[in-house]
Amino acid sequence: MPTSQTWSYMYRSHIYRSHISMPTY
Repeated sequence: MPTSQTWSYMYRSHIYRSHISMPTY
């Protein structure tokens, strides 16, 4: 069973990837 730490890590990594994919202004 995944812990909150794992979920937070996955969430952050997902945001990090989307952030890189999209251009920032």
